[in-house]
Amino acid sequence: MFKVGDLVFHPVNGAGIVTGKTTRLVMGKTQHYYAIKVLEQTKTFLLVPVNKSDSVGLRQAISPSQIEQVWEVLDAPPETLPDQDKARYKLTRDKLQTGDTLEIAEVARNLAWRQRQRDRLNIPGEKLYKKSLQLLASEVATVQGIELTTAELQIKTRLQESFTVHALA
Repeated sequence: MFKVGDLVFHPVNGAGIVTGKTTRLVMGKTQHYYAIKVLEQTKTFLLVPVNKSDSVGLRQAISPSQIEQVWEVLDAPPETLPDQDKARYKLTRDKLQTGDTLEIAEVARNLAWRQRQRDRLNIPGEKLYKKSLQLLASEVATVQGIELTTAELQIKTRLQESFTVHALA
């Protein structure tokens, strides 16, 4: 159960804040919804059914103390991704869809490394990389109380520093 003011994370739209609860009549039934302002998109509000919030993956945003775990994932050596496009796409897409912050950080790290090694990503890989950055940056920005662009810059800087270390190893 979320309350007004809670920072939450939606696995498709990223971090947001519960701005209220509302009731709507849908097909003759009363439905209760969380109204969530998506932080990345200033004019976007989500209505998430209260009784389906678990099944859609709505969860509390990570706490400030957990941000160190995100940095540890970004600092860790990248995992080797499958060479086959379909297998790589499925693996990274599935990790993104979990909505787990550390899994999203792994996707960002692994795809950024692959992009660095190959000079580019294919189109689906590029989309997944951008989505992972957007989701991760939205949660980092929310937790730290900073702008989204600042959070994205922190993530990219952290990745670049990590790649320098791992390239030398």
